[in-house]
Amino acid sequence: AQTIFDTIVKELKSKNIDMTKVRFTGFDGASVFSGQFNGVSAKFRQMYSNSILFIHCRAHVLQLCLLSACEDIIEVQESLLTLKSLFNFINRSSIRLARFNDIQMLLKHPQLKLIQPGDTRWLSYFRSVNAVIRCYEPLMITL
Repeated sequence: AQTIFDTIVKELKSKNIDMTKVRFTGFDGASVFSGQFNGVSAKFRQMYSNSILFIHCRAHVLQLCLLSACEDIIEVQESLLTLKSLFNFINRSSIRLARFNDIQMLLKHPQLKLIQPGDTRWLSYFRSVNAVIRCYEPLMITL
């Protein structure tokens, strides 16, 4: 947490942000950020003001809500599993990855990479689906 805190403070100061005016910190819920005694947010309180509040990042809260809401929807779960499986199948083999890249080049497609979907950011699912759509033909040939 200390290294993250130091990096954030250094960057904010490089932008001439007055650290005495910080009123809240917003991060995901990981303890390295939200920890009451040693988290990044706690370090802001210790260094600058005990009144600085920690706010759980709304994008991460929304992501957790979406994952929970989709938990029992089989079609969504299967789609997300397929995205993860596609990424792993192509990217965990240098031979398949090279073939995928070669096929994109032969078809004169832009050299795109599959994006690994992650449960912490819904945007990663959007990017993952978008990448599959954009390189669908080379992907199907590779498979």
